[in-house]
Parts: sequence; C-alpha cells; structure tokens
Amino acid sequence: MGSLFVKPPTSIFTMFICNEQHPQNTVLNCSELISILYDQLSDPVDKLNFKLTCRTFYNITRNKISNSQDSVCNKDSYDEYGFTTQGSYYSLRNNVLCIQLHFGNFFLQPDFDLLAHKIKNNINKVTKLKIQFGWFNCIEALERLDIFQKIKIFEFTRFPLQPIHMLTFKYLKSMKPHTVILDCSLYDFYDNENKINEKWFFPKSMKNLSFKCSGKYWANLLLEGLIYFNPNDLDILELTFNNCHDIYSKNANKLNIISEYFKKVNIIYNGVYIIDRFYKLVESFTNNYNSSKFNICIQVEIYDDFWDVASSNVCKKIELLWIFYFTEPNRKFDNNADIICENLSKMSNLKTLVIDFKMFKSGRSFKRMINCLNKDLKNIQITGCQKFQLIHLEYMAKKFKNIEILSLHEVLSNDLTIIEIFRLFPSLKILEVFFSKSFKSSGIMDFFKGEPVENESYKFKWPKTKFLNIFTYYPEEYEFNELKLIEKQIPRKSGQLIISKDKYNANQLGEKDLLRITLQTHSECCNYLNVFMNKFFFDNVPVSFYKNIVVEPNNFTLRYEVENLNLIDLFNTI
Repeated sequence: MGSLFVKPPTSIFTMFICNEQHPQNTVLNCSELISILYDQLSDPVDKLNFKLTCRTFYNITRNKISNSQDSVCNKDSYDEYGFTTQGSYYSLRNNVLCIQLHFGNFFLQPDFDLLAHKIKNNINKVTKLKIQFGWFNCIEALERLDIFQKIKIFEFTRFPLQPIHMLTFKYLKSMKPHTVILDCSLYDFYDNENKINEKWFFPKSMKNLSFKCSGKYWANLLLEGLIYFNPNDLDILELTFNNCHDIYSKNANKLNIISEYFKKVNIIYNGVYIIDRFYKLVESFTNNYNSSKFNICIQVEIYDDFWDVASSNVCKKIELLWIFYFTEPNRKFDNNADIICENLSKMSNLKTLVIDFKMFKSGRSFKRMINCLNKDLKNIQITGCQKFQLIHLEYMAKKFKNIEILSLHEVLSNDLTIIEIFRLFPSLKILEVFFSKSFKSSGIMDFFKGEPVENESYKFKWPKTKFLNIFTYYPEEYEFNELKLIEKQIPRKSGQLIISKDKYNANQLGEKDLLRITLQTHSECCNYLNVFMNKFFFDNVPVSFYKNIVVEPNNFTLRYEVENLNLIDLFNTI
C-alpha cells in the first residue's frame, strides 16, 4: 500500500499554522486527514485499532463501514466470520449477515447466547440480513434476536418458504428494511398443512420488493402481503420468472392489481426459451393503463422464437437484453441477422446490453448490430473478446456518446489498452477490462506509469472514473515487484487502490491465476456492475470476483439508477 500521509488542502494547514499548534494537534484536529488515513487501511484489525487509538479518532470514524478486500501488496485480510451450532449456521461477509436455521429446537440450546453475542458484536457492520429456514418453525423465538435496527436489505433465501416464516417481520420489530427479497421456492406455500391463523404483511418501511415467481401461489402471496399499502406507496417491484407455467398468464389480472402499489415494475425472464405462455403474460401488461410502469429485462438466444413473435410494444419495454448463443458453428448471429436487427431497432428504451462477441462471424456483422441499437445505450458488457479489435471499439465510440459503464472480457488484442479506451470514451463512469493474456502484454504498466512531467519523470493521474477494474494473467515475480514500486507512488486522495489475486475458470484452459487491480472512489463501487444482472442470467463471466462479490448486491435500487450516475451517493442509498 502506498504512503498514508496524503497532503491535505493548503487551507487546512494554513489554519493550523496560524493557530501555532503542535504537529500532533494538527492531525488530531483535522477530521478530513484522519478520515483519509482510516480509508487507506485495508486490514479490518488495523482499522479497529485505528478507531480505538483515542476518542477523537473513534468519533470521526465510528460511522464508517469496514469493508475490506484482501490485497497481495499487504497482509491478506478477509472481513468474514462464521459460527455453527446444532446444525444452524451464521456468517458475516462483506456486510451481509447470513443465518441458516435448520432445527426447531435450536433456540432452546445454550449455544444460542453465544450466537446472539457474536451477532451483536458485529451488528454495526451489517447492512443486509439473509435468513434461510430449514425445518424450523419456532419463529416466535426470533424475538430474542431483535437487534437489526440498521438492516436496510432483508432476504429470504433458498429453502421452500411457508406462511409461518413470513411472521419474521412480526417478531423482528426493530428491523425496518427498505428492500425485501424473496429468493426461494413457494411451491407448497398455501397447502393446507402449512396454514396459520395469524396474519402477516410486509413491513411498512419497505420501498422495494424483489420476488422469484415460483409455483402457482406467487400472486396470492404478494396480494396478501401488500394489503396495508396504498397505490404508488412503493418504488420498485422486481419479478423474476425462470419458467413458463400456464398459471402465469392466468395471473395477469392479479399482476395488474399488484402493480398499482408500485411506481415501477421490472419483469426479469431468465428461462432458456421465450415461449408463448410467458409472451402472453408480457402482452397483457403492455396493453393496459398501467403499462408505463412495466419494463423488461430478458435473455434471448439468437435462434429463439422471440425474434419472430415479439411485438413493437414488447420491444419498447425492454431495458436490459442479454443475447446468448450455443457454440455450434452454424448458430451465429449472421444466420438470423435480419430478424434480430429488425427487433433491435424497435428497442428504443434499451439501456443495458450484454453479448458474446464469439456469436459474430465477422466484424461486419458486429457493425450491423451496432447500427440497429439505440444510440442512448448506457451500459455494455461484451464477453468472448478474443477477436475483438480496436476498430470495433472505435465504431462503438462513434455510435454511443453516452456510455457510462463498459465491461470487456477476455481481450487479446495488443491495440486495446486502458489508455486507448479512455481516449475513445472520456466520459466513462465505470470501466472493467479483463485482459486474457500476460501482465506485460496488457500494457497496464504504461497506464500506471502515468504522464510525462518535468525532468523526464512521470506522474500518475487518477482516472475520472468512479470505478476501474482490471484483470490480467498473474505477473512474473519481477513484473510484480515493478508494480509494487509504482503502487507506492500512486496518491490515495482520490480513492482506493486494491491489488488482489483472483481466479479465471476457463473451460479449455482450466483454472488460471489472475491479478485484479481496482481503483475506486470508495469501497462500494463494485455494486455498479450489478446493472448487468449477472446474478439472474447465465454465468458468462468465469472470474471469481463476479461470483464472490458482484452477484451479492448490497444495493437493490442501484441497477435502475445508473442513468443518473453522477447523482448517486452509494453511502446514502445503502
């Protein structure tokens, strides 16, 4: 890690000099400098010791979240804790607390006090709570864990949900989440043996709801939980469909009633094929009086029936589009280009596009697709960039003047460098590049060396992006030593620098070690990559960073606000 002593603004020093204070008092009375020093510590133990140095340091840093990431330039550190007792489990990672409850008599065990003690000791770090119920029905015992006042995001996950589990909101009275996520099965939710006498409802603090529509009861559950809300009380409803039961089209009227509670409804479809039953459901809400609320995020194969049957109304509702293809040599974009381009040209509200460059036979077909796209596209992720060239990026730059988030994976071209990308897209807010080649040939050292200044020396200038994420094959020892020398010279006033080890799980190459270099204005910037919704769709990015960090979002609403990237303060939205 570079030097922690970053020179503060002149005006601050001038003020202290005028008061003729001792150097130690200069530091003690400069909250900005103390805050900068704290932010540069990567180890959670170091951060805690810094806080406890004195009352002044503690008061200035007590509200800061210790969000560590391991760095190969410092002592490895993991902000992760775990505890198991009587078949139940609790873990804390990246400010997300996970509790798995599997036995009905768990809270009668003496180990409960130890579990509660461990949670209380770390509760200030927690912004999201995930609960997974196994064969656990002692919901009233959760009242003994009513310590989650700071929870902003609450999630039911994985195990089949039952009505009794929804009483969690009753017994955790102090929890007032702005976002509730139900990522679990509902197949037997309303079966007779699962009925309860008590009523339940979503917490009044809730503003956003993310919901996996599994089974035949999903609409009934939503209507029951929303009964105490008024029209347009809530901000965003996110509904995920991954298959196409007939019951979906039968619930179209209920969906229209549910939508009245929300200002915006996002329909996510991550099934393999778009078939008639889901298409009928989509048609039902694109033609009603609430249609302006609905948007679609969808993955489509290049030979899917969607391209033949999608209406103009449906195309206009698509905000995010994943185009994937199976690797058969004859199933390329070019073979179905006419109908695909016709539909792409109708997607006037498309904001986010994810594609695999390998689906194109030639650069000409790629250019043809670019010509059909909405020029106001905001976010693009391109994987399979082994044959992606600078000329392709230049063509994109001519078309898209408002790109804010650009992600390129598995780049091989020597002409495609970080410097060239910033030249073509000077207004980028988020840039991610995975160079599928050696550290030396990626040109990263040229970027970090900086620009020439006086006396034939160079100075690194922090990029204007909020988040720059670079992957490359792990460097040789001498290359890494050079990087460490440069790393020490990079100023930290503008943000955080993380140099970390990662993994690339390529099918043909096996597992390879990667180096990840991240420059960010603060520790939550990786959440911007959630705009590509990798959590919901095919695992197109075989990098451990995505599995371990990106797909565990801490900010639900962020995906839908990236068009106002300049206005977002992540610390205020978490």
